[in-house]
Amino acid sequence: MTAHRLILWATASALVGCELDTPDGPDPRPEPGPWDPFVMTYDIGSDTAVETCADREVPLEPRDVEAGASWEIDGVWALLYEISEDGYAADAAGDGCIILAPAGLRLDLTTLPCGYDTVRLSLTDGCRQGCTTVKTVANGAITHTVQTDAIGDHTIVIADAQPLDSLLIESNEGIVCPVQLTSSEAAP
Repeated sequence: MTAHRLILWATASALVGCELDTPDGPDPRPEPGPWDPFVMTYDIGSDTAVETCADREVPLEPRDVEAGASWEIDGVWALLYEISEDGYAADAAGDGCIILAPAGLRLDLTTLPCGYDTVRLSLTDGCRQGCTTVKTVANGAITHTVQTDAIGDHTIVIADAQPLDSLLIESNEGIVCPVQLTSSEAAP
């Protein structure tokens, strides 16, 4: 018997397309795009659906910049919080970026349909070594902590061995731009 797979690609609210694939045929899926956050694959003849993930970019512009403010960004919940007794400041910086000076930002990844295990973010540190810290959390525990090593522009990439629950970004004076999420389970 020849195995077939029914492949669906969709947004969170609408089916975009589907194809029937055979082991001998080419991959029918289009290149991932903003309309294609995940792909469902169903093996015909079995009861197992396997969800695979496409890369996702999360813009960080807040709707409200007060401490404790939270907002939803394409399925990711963001929360601003205080990190210092010396005060709190956060503001939108444009182009999907946020200013944290000083402030913390928590991104909750548990509501996403996929298990993302790699994060990449660009930031500008404006004060000193260790001024900005990025932490990943998986299974309720901090798995990685990365601090900036100097004033200036930085690209931070953290790959974890397991899906992430959340991302914590804390800065005394920094600008953080959209976070890119990748899954090792991404569609081939």
